[in-house]
Amino acid sequence: MNKKRKKVCRVKELPHDFMDSVIGYEDLKKLFARSLLSPKQTHILLSGPPASAKSIILLECSRLKGAEYILGYKTTKAGLVSLLFERKPWYLLIDEIEKMPKETLEVLLGLMDPGIVKNVTYYGVEEIQLQTNVYAACNSFDNLAPELLSRFHFKIEVPQYSRDKFLLVSARVLTMLEGVPKELALYIAEQVSVDSLDVRQAIGIARLARTKDDVDELIALQRKYMPWSRKLF
Repeated sequence: MNKKRKKVCRVKELPHDFMDSVIGYEDLKKLFARSLLSPKQTHILLSGPPASAKSIILLECSRLKGAEYILGYKTTKAGLVSLLFERKPWYLLIDEIEKMPKETLEVLLGLMDPGIVKNVTYYGVEEIQLQTNVYAACNSFDNLAPELLSRFHFKIEVPQYSRDKFLLVSARVLTMLEGVPKELALYIAEQVSVDSLDVRQAIGIARLARTKDDVDELIALQRKYMPWSRKLF
């Protein structure tokens, strides 16, 4: 049985602080706003190094009603089908899409165009039609199949943040999305930036630290057991 969702706007308006944790990229913010508010399906793919704004943009979108955030390498075919049938998301956010298994990509391709998802069981085939927007991030376009790339209406390369921008972005993310006091957020950003420009490193420290001493202890542990961190970013 084909179940189709009504064509209505996904969200009527965006939060007043939407994308405030993203420094710069005003044109990209405008693009996402247009896509999010449009009643028609649009898909956006962001590519860039780990220390860039692409993952933060996905996190901002994950705050919206009707959004579901998944990691490519952790998503099975059965898991994605179940998510789509049960949640029927307006927005599907996929980080590290280049690591998604091939069989899972088959489901994603159908979702993106023509918008049909099938669930084959012992009892038969169940089918739904969705108007889900897919927003995804990858480290490079090179490892993505042509048929997947062609389904994204916008393919954007996002450059790496400079250290100064990283400090501003990290502090905003930690205060706005993680609830960290401003002074501690700035301290975490400064300490993390010595070895890495990846905001997720700062988030990890913030979730375990309550004081500056905690930050120092966690940073020291990372430097002891992960001396290669600078080379990755």
